[in-house]
Amino acid sequence: MPQGHVALSTLGGEIGVVRAYLDVLRNSRNATVALEADLPPAAAAASFPAMILPCAIRHEVEGMISRAVPMAILRVEADLTQSYLRVSATAVTAGASAGDDDRIEALRVRLAALYGERARFVRQRWLQGDGFHVRTTIGIPQ
Repeated sequence: MPQGHVALSTLGGEIGVVRAYLDVLRNSRNATVALEADLPPAAAAASFPAMILPCAIRHEVEGMISRAVPMAILRVEADLTQSYLRVSATAVTAGASAGDDDRIEALRVRLAALYGERARFVRQRWLQGDGFHVRTTIGIPQ
């Protein structure tokens, strides 16, 4: 886990934190969340604020567990173009959280403090044939 005073990590490092968190859930709560991460090498090496992505993902995963979803898929994709990193995490589950809470708003505030108006944090929800989809997209300048 990153130290509390560390403001920046790399996207690849943050995916490592997410993998460790999902392993803990698998072993402690018998919750299975399959992580599919598609990170080009340049995006994986890009700087990324510590604990933003793991906290956003934790919000979705806790919702899945509270609804007793036996299996979920979490897909993380990233692209780095013109000095801007965009990361999308999409969860496909049997149910979706109704809305954002104070924890999600705190993540938005932290990104705004670090990057100003160029930071983006957007959550979308929709129902599709294979279940509920929730996508969190984070964009930051490099």
